[in-house]
Amino acid sequence: GGGSIGGGGGGGSTQPTDPPVTTPPTANPPTAMPTRGGNSGGGSNDVPACNNNNEIELLIDINTDEYGEETSYEITKDGTLFKAKSGFPNSSNIRVKECVPNDGCYQLTVMDSNDDGMCCSSGFGSIHAYFDGERVFGAMDFKSKARSKVFGESPSCHGS
Repeated sequence: GGGSIGGGGGGGSTQPTDPPVTTPPTANPPTAMPTRGGNSGGGSNDVPACNNNNEIELLIDINTDEYGEETSYEITKDGTLFKAKSGFPNSSNIRVKECVPNDGCYQLTVMDSNDDGMCCSSGFGSIHAYFDGERVFGAMDFKSKARSKVFGESPSCHGS
């Protein structure tokens, strides 16, 4: 018998075998998202609402400069570290939603490890935070650290 094993292959590298690689579906939806105004109630359409009645949404919009890895933030609850994030991508828009318990007083601290803030020597970065839809923080041009006011549901969070 002598059948042909492995046959002639069909033309080499002209076969389109991997077309989906060039168009990743919805890889980064928040690209054209405005960071000012229009934040009236109702939550945003791309970030699901907090689903626990005892939690409130803290929405953090980060627009990193050319050195996003230098940016980090910490959220404290009643003076104790509650959450921290770091290692953001360079020159990117990131929307982070934290669901925080409604029984505390919170403060957001943003840090830049190179002590040059997020603006303006290496791009035009900024960070804004909204607690239950109300803007509680905004910063761009700071050195190593910027802190929000204390915020929370309880009247004691709003001090005198």
